[in-house]
Amino acid sequence: MAGDYDEMLRLMAHLHHLQPPSGMGPVRIDRFSPYHQTPVAYGMGELLPLPVYAHLYRRDQAVLTRIAAYFEPSTSPIIAGPHTVARIDAAVNEWRKGPRTRLQARDDSAGLHLTGDAVTSLTLTGLERAAYLVCDRVASPAQVAAVLSQESVTTLDPGDVIAWLNDLVEAGVRLRSNDRYLALAVFNPFPDISTARIMKSSSTRDGAAVTMLENG
Repeated sequence: MAGDYDEMLRLMAHLHHLQPPSGMGPVRIDRFSPYHQTPVAYGMGELLPLPVYAHLYRRDQAVLTRIAAYFEPSTSPIIAGPHTVARIDAAVNEWRKGPRTRLQARDDSAGLHLTGDAVTSLTLTGLERAAYLVCDRVASPAQVAAVLSQESVTTLDPGDVIAWLNDLVEAGVRLRSNDRYLALAVFNPFPDISTARIMKSSSTRDGAAVTMLENG
């Protein structure tokens, strides 16, 4: 959908503390890539070998499909017009040429400390700290709640979990897209094994939230 590009531009504006991309260009569909494996999921329909293969090999379409490394979609409803391309190009150039912002996380016995341009100083403890760590990978509120339930001896109110997540979105240290959340701060130094245990504890299998807590 065309709105996907607007969402991408919104997300990019929050990533200027990370290394910028080298540039932008059309999507190329490579064999074995997600676009190649499940094209229908991305609205592309059937994939066709790039036209150049017909000039290189005098074979029928079925053979070319088996040997081709690069493809193009037979249908592609998600097309960026010239205005949208120009907006994305400008955003990428701004990211590349603009000053690098700062957003760092440091975890110690006193809590999880977040510092940077967007937040002068913020320390998270207890379940709020755990909720932030879980979102080191993209996570839904249900996934976060599943992990927090392992860390808490009391029953958690789902509304409290969502409130913790959204409060840090407003503070500029967590990103939200649809119903998924991602922590933005870069750890310096990298956390110890007990912290990393929580960071890698959320996963999804068959649509259900599960936890994979390791022994610390």
